[in-house]
Amino acid sequence: MSNSVGEFDLAAYHVQLIPIDQIELDKYQRTTDPKRVSLIAQEFDWDAFDPIKVSMRNGRYYAVDGGHRVQVLRLLGVKFVPAVVVEGLVYSQEARLFARKGNRKNVKPITASDELRALYEAGHPEIRGLIDTLGEYGFDVYADFKAYDTLRRVYSRYGKHRLGNVAAVLRIANVPSIPGWLVESLAEIVDRFAGRIDFVRLGTKIRDNWSDIDAEKRRKAPTITHGVHRGSEIILGYYNWNLRASRLEF
Repeated sequence: MSNSVGEFDLAAYHVQLIPIDQIELDKYQRTTDPKRVSLIAQEFDWDAFDPIKVSMRNGRYYAVDGGHRVQVLRLLGVKFVPAVVVEGLVYSQEARLFARKGNRKNVKPITASDELRALYEAGHPEIRGLIDTLGEYGFDVYADFKAYDTLRRVYSRYGKHRLGNVAAVLRIANVPSIPGWLVESLAEIVDRFAGRIDFVRLGTKIRDNWSDIDAEKRRKAPTITHGVHRGSEIILGYYNWNLRASRLEF
């Protein structure tokens, strides 16, 4: 019989009651939703309560699983919380445990942004590079983008430098709630025409024609033709409009 759970030693776990005012939520935790906390509190049932999971690190207790339950119990005035305690983890290991919540049964799935934040805090090199690169151009990944999987795919395929090029164009374009197809299309364009394309013109054309570009993208299918994204073709069409010299063609 195995004596470990994943990468963690089973012997490091034990169950105890912890004073609720000693339990902390670290940065990898999702932001608790006050409305959800209030609703759970109204229907709270100890018989359905699962112990929270906490990490004891440097003499302090950090909730790895059960942030909303902790807030519910605080709201109800509970003084002690039953918890499964694990000792010996470092911060990055706690963050990885939290990120794995999305793959477990009977646990409310974490969102894509929750997972991204936890992996960043865990020191995941790709996620760190992606978020830090976009941050250099003033973007908040969690607030400004819709498709996190697309961001990861673009970073993996094109690298930090090209994602930086895309971010520079997007900064000029000033598109609200940036869709994944736009990020992928721009990555394809700046990579294909590196050294020949004018980023300022590209961003300006997107900014000035965004409603039409977005509407045209929604109307046209399929997504990819002849290996080129439809969004890339549409954007390049606006870039080339009234451009007599230095036109770019796929």
